[in-house]
Amino acid sequence: MRYSAAIFVIATMVAAPAFGGGFSVSEQSGKATGQGGAITATTSDSAAMYYNLAGLTKIKDLHLTIGASVALARHTFEQSVAGDLVSVESNNPAGIVPSLYLGYQLSDEFSVGFGFFNTWGATVYMPKNGTNSAGEKVPNPQADINRKTALKTPTASLGFGWNAGDIIEGLALGASVDVMMGSLYVYRNLYFGEDLGKVELSADAIAVGGRMGIQYDSPDSEGLSMGLSIKLPMKLAFEGNADFDMMGDSATLADYRGSLPPDGAAGGDLTLPLAINVGISDVFLEGDLRLSGEIAMVNFESYDELRLALPDGSESVSPKNWNNTVSYRIGAEYKVAEQTFIRGGYVFDTNPIPAATLNSSLIDVDRHFVTAGAGTTFAGITLDVAAMYKIPAGKRWSSTRLGGDLAEYDLEVLLVALHVGYQFDFGGGGGEEAAAEAEAE
Repeated sequence: MRYSAAIFVIATMVAAPAFGGGFSVSEQSGKATGQGGAITATTSDSAAMYYNLAGLTKIKDLHLTIGASVALARHTFEQSVAGDLVSVESNNPAGIVPSLYLGYQLSDEFSVGFGFFNTWGATVYMPKNGTNSAGEKVPNPQADINRKTALKTPTASLGFGWNAGDIIEGLALGASVDVMMGSLYVYRNLYFGEDLGKVELSADAIAVGGRMGIQYDSPDSEGLSMGLSIKLPMKLAFEGNADFDMMGDSATLADYRGSLPPDGAAGGDLTLPLAINVGISDVFLEGDLRLSGEIAMVNFESYDELRLALPDGSESVSPKNWNNTVSYRIGAEYKVAEQTFIRGGYVFDTNPIPAATLNSSLIDVDRHFVTAGAGTTFAGITLDVAAMYKIPAGKRWSSTRLGGDLAEYDLEVLLVALHVGYQFDFGGGGGEEAAAEAEAE
């Protein structure tokens, strides 16, 4: 069937980067990253705009947080080709994830906030060649699956917090309206015997979604807090262009180009899934030590297929059948001096991709992370630094395609974060309690 190979190429190439354990960016502040992200129950600064909107109610006056996380990821696979073992390693650039948060206390009951962050996104660059068992350069056996994939989802968010303590003591609620500006770029090779082609896809999307949050500080047990954060599904309707080309100077290039779809408009819908975080936290050692635990659940099961419109007007449907995931997070924060803390944590993330669809476009494995960090506050300025490292374990075997050769996949990740916060003091602003505190000082 004409176009059948190219249709398969497009249908599979944009599936992986839409979302996934390895492409979910949960490390959005140095304070949270240092304690394994277990912060849903206790977030209390402007980073509540990402972690739990109910935490906006704990801000006094105006609080600003700005910073970035930098991720270094290495994707590798080994595949048997004609009886030889070929190894391929990604050449990814460093992934920089900036974030900015503002929170302002309107009154003793209500707060507002603004956030700018990337909830999902990553870059996977695979080289044209790999290395065989003799150390010789040989073609990458999955260059027709992925060469470059880049997903970016910058999101602007307007949030609201309500201190509902007059109704239920210790209760706070929050909600937001999020506008996501997604972009997707994918490049891969096409093989026609000895002749080489390529396909590039560039597409953009704008989507509107929302999140909700709850925090409860127990009035009967000082330091005991619970939290719930819900990220609602968000549909990205990508629209862009697909470009097909043959490379080289072979006399047969024109014939092969005629078998490919024309260049032109292409797109498809991708729905980012429902995500729920539930956390609990308590203090020990006279309040100097805080321990927190959290469970994060993502409804990846909703991603059962990818449906795409191609330049020639036809439609392609590719089954995915991803699995729901559960992540477990444990964090600790210890006060070593007034306004100075050290932090540590552990994270276990399960991956959503079944073995049948695992390939180099998204190499994802179950991941064990350890985290560490520190934070200090002086003259209204807070400095938080953190690092997160994936423990080397958990390679996966999978067929690269139905009936194809087996390959073994692995993933290495190191992430560092630096965020700076500033607490503005407006004196009489920000509610009656803030005004009273300022006057007392």
